[in-house]
Amino acid sequence: VEMTRAARESGLTAMVNNSAADTPLIRTMLKFIEDGKLGRIKYFEAAYMQNRLDSRILDDPYEEKRLIWRLSSATGSAGAIGELGYVLYRLAAAVCGEPAEVSAMIKNIAGFNEIEEYQELDLAAGDTFACTLGFSDGAAGLIRGSWTAGGPHEQLTLNIYGENASLSLDTARSETEFSVY
Repeated sequence: VEMTRAARESGLTAMVNNSAADTPLIRTMLKFIEDGKLGRIKYFEAAYMQNRLDSRILDDPYEEKRLIWRLSSATGSAGAIGELGYVLYRLAAAVCGEPAEVSAMIKNIAGFNEIEEYQELDLAAGDTFACTLGFSDGAAGLIRGSWTAGGPHEQLTLNIYGENASLSLDTARSETEFSVY
């Protein structure tokens, strides 16, 4: 509360580092994969969905204006790909190594850039993205995320397919367990 008040009074933007990739569950999962339990990874798929900009929860004009900075590159935001995509990219790299190929689609689907009172703002930082990844060992991957996803406030899903087994994690179902098939 004190930090929020200080940021408001100073006119500066404050932030909290996204540490979703450093939870005990993720650390345990990465150790499981590092120990070779899945074998060579063939496919990595991850999604990080949040409802931060879901229009159904932004019926309060104050709340909407408070969150709109997320879409403005003028405030230093890199959009959903900069926040959510960064976490997913780091997870993909931890599992498969650095990607040799990356292709991305970034969209602004919430429609805030179409609202007249926001026209003077640079709302070019996308709220939704999808990226395909190609790894030098032949593995492929897909990472995607959105701030406009209805449903749980925050949901991280991972599906990792190896030669010997596959792994599935969904934080909406459990924040302490993943499944191995």
